[in-house]
Amino acid sequence: MIGLAVRVKQSGMHWTVREANAIIVLRCSKLSGRFDDFMAKQRNSA
Repeated sequence: MIGLAVRVKQSGMHWTVREANAIIVLRCSKLSGRFDDFMAKQRNSA
């Protein structure tokens, strides 16, 4: 997660906690190989 922290803290970037958490969820689901499952769940709950 250190790489993600570096990206979030880059110069000129302003993130709310909600936005940062959303990015973390997306990155973790992608890295764990569960991105498609995550997106399917999001589509079904909308």
